[in-house]
Amino acid sequence: MAKQDVRRRKANNLNQDVVAAAIHRAEQVEAEFYGHQPVLEEMQGSLQQIVQQLQQQGQQLQQLQDQLLECFSKSQNAAVADNTDLIKSLLRPSPEGFPETLQDLKQLDARRVSRLLRAHGLPVDGTPQTKRRRLALHLGLRASLF
Repeated sequence: MAKQDVRRRKANNLNQDVVAAAIHRAEQVEAEFYGHQPVLEEMQGSLQQIVQQLQQQGQQLQQLQDQLLECFSKSQNAAVADNTDLIKSLLRPSPEGFPETLQDLKQLDARRVSRLLRAHGLPVDGTPQTKRRRLALHLGLRASLF
């Protein structure tokens, strides 16, 4: 029985040594982690700033793309000379009821032209002819056509 007691004590001592070593290592890892925490927090803050900057740049890029599309459409509309020539919308997607040709624009009724003016953020007051002219000029069509 004495040999078994000695073995048990040795096993217990060995287990205690292993547990003590594991606790010591865990304390070292914890100390290393907390030592790096300020750096990790700084990196997280920097990453958030980068994400915000990318979102802002994405919005700016979308605005530039919209402006470029508007300029392109207006330049094409400036070349319209005949009633059958196609006209381009400045908005994507085109508003419902947007006329395809100059003739279609000239024939818009007051309700439809008012809806298109609102879609473009323009005033809706005036006679139907005044409204059509306002929309045409906004689209880049030449004033001499109206």
